[in-house]
Amino acid sequence: MSGSPLCIVWGLQSRHEGEKKAFELASKLGITTKNKDKVLESLYKLPAADILEKAHEMKLLPFRPVIESWLAAIGQEKFLSKCPVDKYNSGKYNKGPHMMGFVNVEAKAISETNASIPFVSPILQKLIYAGSFSALPKVIAKQLIQTVTDLAFITGIDTKQQLLRTHNRHPIYYYRFSQDSSEYPGFIADKNHLNITGAGHADDLAYLFYFSEVGLPSDPAIEKTSRRLVRFVTNFVKYGNPTPNGTADPLLGITWPNSGLLGRSMDINTELSTGLRPINAEVMAFEALGLGRSRFLGSCFD
Repeated sequence: MSGSPLCIVWGLQSRHEGEKKAFELASKLGITTKNKDKVLESLYKLPAADILEKAHEMKLLPFRPVIESWLAAIGQEKFLSKCPVDKYNSGKYNKGPHMMGFVNVEAKAISETNASIPFVSPILQKLIYAGSFSALPKVIAKQLIQTVTDLAFITGIDTKQQLLRTHNRHPIYYYRFSQDSSEYPGFIADKNHLNITGAGHADDLAYLFYFSEVGLPSDPAIEKTSRRLVRFVTNFVKYGNPTPNGTADPLLGITWPNSGLLGRSMDINTELSTGLRPINAEVMAFEALGLGRSRFLGSCFD
């Protein structure tokens, strides 16, 4: 949900960046050596809670999957040794029904947290911390949020759908969740006063799971969206199909199509609807440039 190993910047991490972040974490924990083996030995001796606490102080997603070098641990089995884009292209992966998608304004969540967008310039980083979007004209801030959504999230997710459907031989159920999260109790609504309608990254989780700080919906329409999303997911887990009963299901009343070549998808909002590939012209342009398949931008070096 809302992610793919093909998402540039945050899907994967280069070995160099992973090593740099490891030393940064070690420094926060009072480990001063520059010897990698000694850093690892020191980390083994520390409580896991301390490591997590200091890692949480680092910028957004400091540790991400890394393609393992063939020179590391020679003779031992590797967990991740090939770039995902190569796996998808070759068809050498575990196949089965797949459910995937995104929320319509992923980067809205970044604008409402203390996390900075990791790939913009230091000047923009200072402007884009929570509460400082007011330093930008609203029209620019909104466009920036949409561009980050398209570039860092949707391009990689949509590219994955296109690659998967070539070899998967099983249905791929594709969705866009666009319910306005500000209508859900407990969400910090419009913290930066940008009047952005839609859902930010991870907002959809509160429709699936109970979070005490968010609470339960009181609006019948929002509650219905929650029950529908739960039904989709539990059906998929049980049957490999989010709508096994099609239009006969009294709660859903719709059949979720296999996405296929045209990217057929389900739009999940107060009302349910199906349509073709749920992307805009900006994502199409990014895909035409090959950004979703870029090994360099995806930090994928094997």
